[in-house]
Amino acid sequence: MGGYIRVIDFSAYSLGTENISEADLAALTKELMHSFTTSGFAYLKNTGISEEQVDAMYDVNDRFYDLPAEIKEKYARANDKNRERQGWACVERESSSCCHWLYHIDCQAKKFIHSFIHCHTYDIVSISFCLVSLSGLAGVIRPGDLKEYFGVKIPLTEDESWPYEVPEFEETCLNFYAACKGLTFRILELIARGLGIEVAGFLDMFKHMGTGPNGTNLRSLRYPPIPKVVKEDQLRCGEHTDLGCVTLLFQDRPGLEVSTGKDNFVSAPPIPGTVVVNIGDMLQWWTADKLVSTKHRVIIPETAEGQGQGRRSIAFFAHADSDVQLKCLDGSDKHKPMIVRDYVKMKLHTTYL
Repeated sequence: MGGYIRVIDFSAYSLGTENISEADLAALTKELMHSFTTSGFAYLKNTGISEEQVDAMYDVNDRFYDLPAEIKEKYARANDKNRERQGWACVERESSSCCHWLYHIDCQAKKFIHSFIHCHTYDIVSISFCLVSLSGLAGVIRPGDLKEYFGVKIPLTEDESWPYEVPEFEETCLNFYAACKGLTFRILELIARGLGIEVAGFLDMFKHMGTGPNGTNLRSLRYPPIPKVVKEDQLRCGEHTDLGCVTLLFQDRPGLEVSTGKDNFVSAPPIPGTVVVNIGDMLQWWTADKLVSTKHRVIIPETAEGQGQGRRSIAFFAHADSDVQLKCLDGSDKHKPMIVRDYVKMKLHTTYL
């Protein structure tokens, strides 16, 4: 990892801290902006989210994942490629590497582009952006990821529900969602300061997070022990960039790798008491590429011992509100303005198999 991904002490603005000096705000902003404009990643320590809270999330999700497949299937994520949804996804359900979309270009992409043009939802510029994004991940055609997950997307729709078989599941997830939301808003405030834009106006574009039209979602992931037979080029999670604004990631074992450019990656192992934070595509687009959304992946362990162990992580993917226009915050026209819900729809069409 070296110095590519910095460890930043967030104690001056941790959850529960109300009084922070302008000097501390400025110093923390400078550190975050350095990381977000270079590697796009950072570790934060002393955030106010405790190890006990993380362990409680792991516990309730372990109990859900240990249920029989036919029970978990009752809570399966709807096959909806237009917006984020609540629910479970089985192993190989998702391909984080968008190259899978390229692999199926004859049978899917032509229909995909045709529907965009004829429903007048997207123009050629938007479609071109999608293709350019995919080409940046090209090089390896990968099968579905060796992971299962449960995504929490609130408020729920009528066809979504909580797994009552694990009584504490809903309360634990909602409490953790609230903690992640609180930390994310503090990070977004510092980003606004770093960009030199009005803080209140920027945060207002996230006001529906967890309460209304906003795609923010909390996802627990379980990577099972590696099977004896692995498909060619398969990974636990293929190389990808996140589609939202900011991601918080908690992890219990090594495996995460972050790109340093071209085909080079560095390990980003778990550091006790920290959360990994990274920039997503939506915020890179919105900031006219000032902030960097960096490719990352979860590899298969090299040793037999490592392959026999599972891996767990929890990710909080923060989005701007669905009706917000992603118009470059610096006033430039580097990227064509897009509505968030259209942007999310475009990206999801490249993810689910």
